[in-house]
Amino acid sequence: MTARSVGYMLLAGLGYWLLGAAAGFFTIPPGYASPIWPAAGWAVICCIRFGWPALLGVFFASFYLNIQFSNASLLQPSIAWVVAGFIALGAVCQAGLASYCAKRFALSAHGDAITVNPVKLALVIGPLASLMSPTVGISTLVSFDIVPVQSASLNWLHWWIGDAIGAMAFAPFISLMSMADHWSAPRRVLVFLGFYVLLIALVSLTFVQSRTAEEQRIENVFNEQVETAHQSILKQLQAITFAGRSIASLFETFPAVEYTQFNHYAQGVYEYIPGSQGIGWVPVVADASRHTFEQAMAQALGERFEFKELYQGSMVSASTRERYYPVYYIFPFEPNRRAAGFDLGSNSERLIAIQQLISSRAEVITAPITLVQETGNQRAFLLFTPIESNNKISSFVSSVYRAEDLLLAGVPESVIDTVGIVITDVTANDDPQALYGGETGKVIYEVVRSVDFGQRTWQIRYSIGENYVAQHQTSTVWFVLIIGFIVVIVFGLFILQILNSHSLIKHEVRVKTLALEEALQVAKDANSVKTNFLACMSHELRTPLNSIIGFSVRCLKILSPSHDQKLITAITVIERNGQHLLGLINDVLDLAKVEAGKMTITKAPIDIAATMDEVVTTLQPLVDDKPIEIKVKTPPLNTILADQQRFKQIFINLGANAINFTREGRVQIDYALETTKGKQALRINVRDTGIGIAKEHVAKVFQRFEQVGEQFQPGSLGSGLGLALVHEFVTLHGGRIKVTSEVGRGSVFSVWLPIDTEAEQ
Repeated sequence: MTARSVGYMLLAGLGYWLLGAAAGFFTIPPGYASPIWPAAGWAVICCIRFGWPALLGVFFASFYLNIQFSNASLLQPSIAWVVAGFIALGAVCQAGLASYCAKRFALSAHGDAITVNPVKLALVIGPLASLMSPTVGISTLVSFDIVPVQSASLNWLHWWIGDAIGAMAFAPFISLMSMADHWSAPRRVLVFLGFYVLLIALVSLTFVQSRTAEEQRIENVFNEQVETAHQSILKQLQAITFAGRSIASLFETFPAVEYTQFNHYAQGVYEYIPGSQGIGWVPVVADASRHTFEQAMAQALGERFEFKELYQGSMVSASTRERYYPVYYIFPFEPNRRAAGFDLGSNSERLIAIQQLISSRAEVITAPITLVQETGNQRAFLLFTPIESNNKISSFVSSVYRAEDLLLAGVPESVIDTVGIVITDVTANDDPQALYGGETGKVIYEVVRSVDFGQRTWQIRYSIGENYVAQHQTSTVWFVLIIGFIVVIVFGLFILQILNSHSLIKHEVRVKTLALEEALQVAKDANSVKTNFLACMSHELRTPLNSIIGFSVRCLKILSPSHDQKLITAITVIERNGQHLLGLINDVLDLAKVEAGKMTITKAPIDIAATMDEVVTTLQPLVDDKPIEIKVKTPPLNTILADQQRFKQIFINLGANAINFTREGRVQIDYALETTKGKQALRINVRDTGIGIAKEHVAKVFQRFEQVGEQFQPGSLGSGLGLALVHEFVTLHGGRIKVTSEVGRGSVFSVWLPIDTEAEQ
């Protein structure tokens, strides 16, 4: 590999890795995959620009990214290496396919420039080529049991959407890169790029705001559920406190409450408080009274009863001690049979609570404990409510509650299933004890509340994880991101298509203009050669022709009428045709001067009537043998500012043309004063009664070497230059000429010449 190839590989790989890492910006919790994968577009643009070295860079960057995503080690080979390798291979195949399709279907050579169809480019590198990577990637993940088969199609769709949009986002950049050679307006391109990047930034900002709003909405829903759950727990605690006090008031009101009476009263309270494990009465029994209490309860139960304690997981007879705190009455009995007679003072945790109860004479709860009658693994607590007699604590009510049962009784099941609730006894800061804990996995949001109850402090931690967010999440964020990017991409491609078309048109115009300029220069050179040739040839022809005319005139003067008439006629024809040929040569010379820009006119006041008489005198020989009358009306002006020679030639040519196309009738010259564009002008009309000109031929009469209609004097055929010279001379005078004609009725040639005020006066 050359140094340049290595550079291309590093550039492609580094860009792919950076964009892949930046794609995490668009991650929508609770997922980890980004709905937009701009690295796919970078891979395509590098492959088109740099070729195969870019594919190597893409492979290594994709491999490294997937190792990072899987939290695998780059130093210790594992299955993750194989998975990452196949996914990287899919990314390389996708970039190569996109590059091929772009060159095959969207990029084409147009002369010396590359033309791009931006829309087709976006489609082939986006939705089409992006079928490759998700297909290879998801197949690999399913094969290695990383993605379940049932969710493969949805994961494939998300992958395809991310790659397609990421690639399409780079379509404008690929287009600009390919068309850089023929951009005629770089500033517009820079404005477009800036605007396009700004739109992407705006969409990204909108996405962030939408994602934040969605997260806030979910958090608000969670907070509402937390508030509901917390209030439910507080109400439950109030209810169980009330229940304990109700039982305590029974014993304070009636000093001797029988077992059956207790059961009857406790049943009503128990049914009122859902979630209760049991309600018991615990007397404070001195050692001397132990046997009496045991015998009385045995008689009430009709079975053996004794004070017990827990020893190595089994209930045994309570050891002798100064004072006992047995669970004497308990309802319901059967679920709590194991706890009947249990000396609460035999357990240190319970004894601490009892001592606190006696000293404070107020409700107290135990630290989190495991009930002796517990068959599962629930944690529980006991609520002790004091019963006073003779100003001392003679007994107390023991209300038994398992934490999970208490929560299920008060908190909606939907909250229990989706919200993680962890209750911890934090009365002793250095020794927190778990009372209840629900698993939520990775915590995304949490709220912590403190509750003071029964002279202890609970910390209740409410939290939600990925499942909760997934259940409550809407598609709004996805819609904003994906639709936003699609709209920006389509808008960018539309503007780019316009810029591309405009640039291509300018490029073609520039190329064709250069070609036309070259052709024009060639034509000018050829015309210059032609003009010079005509001028030279005209001079060369005029010299011998003047000799012929001169000798012909001289011969006619010498010969008398008595000489041979055939000879005289022949010499006359020679002289007349020589004059005609000389006129043609002069016309050619005049046109050559006009084309060369050397034709000038010298304006001076001329007598219009006198000049027209000279014109008629010149034309008179042309009508001597024809039944045609030449009539000239009196001009409304005496003089006009013009070049006398060219003025005469204008009307000689017009008159000769009129005579040539008229069999009989008249040729008339008349005048009229008119105002044209705010300026005074003299209109001079040359009218004839000839054959007229067809409408389709009118536009050709002033073109060089154009002859329309039928010539009536075979001996005086025109060259097609007379009227062309008329048009040029009129234009040089600042005037204009127009022809109107009707076939069979004649023609009118109207010449407008500007009037100079001083010349008129």
